[in-house]
Amino acid sequence: MWIRGEQQGVSCQLKRAGTAGNVNAADISNQLIVDNQAARTAGTVALAETGKKRVNISANVSDAGEISIEQAITVIEV
Repeated sequence: MWIRGEQQGVSCQLKRAGTAGNVNAADISNQLIVDNQAARTAGTVALAETGKKRVNISANVSDAGEISIEQAITVIEV
């Protein structure tokens, strides 16, 4: 995936750690991407939104009425 500033800024290629980077996500262009940290943040968000994920959420209610929530995220396809 490429992350670029529109008219100024940086152009960075990002890939998910542990992969060959041979499957590309859609490129991102934004006028606010003017340094590497902005590109890294935008790329992290974009990569997190890709792929299939399954989320399990369970909640327990104690006798006192307190609710505790546990969340587990399982990647089912990388």
